[in-house]
Amino acid sequence: MVSASLVQLITGFWVAAALKRLVLPTIHAVSTPPPAAAPPPLPRDVTPRRDLPAAVRDRIPDYAIDVHVYNDDPARRFILIRGERFGEGSTLEGGHRLLEIAPRGLVIDVDGQKVLIQRPG
Repeated sequence: MVSASLVQLITGFWVAAALKRLVLPTIHAVSTPPPAAAPPPLPRDVTPRRDLPAAVRDRIPDYAIDVHVYNDDPARRFILIRGERFGEGSTLEGGHRLLEIAPRGLVIDVDGQKVLIQRPG
């Protein structure tokens, strides 16, 4: 004859084993992504808009950048300005050519000078 405590012990092991089969496969490890790397420094030939003389700065329209998408693949980079999509090589308001969509923002051509327009945020 099997004692009641032995039955409880066996039942407890059986229930624990059944729970492991049911619960463990649904548990997923959650990891924290590594912190984002700082954007690379600007090339020496690119000047941030804020560092331009006021006379030059005033000739650059205030580009209201709605969306800024940077990707390692230049073909996948784009921006939206007031809902209009632009890619590298496009001509923006004011006749400025969009030279590059960089991690920090847009590099445009202003009278032969490369100027960085910071992305929002």
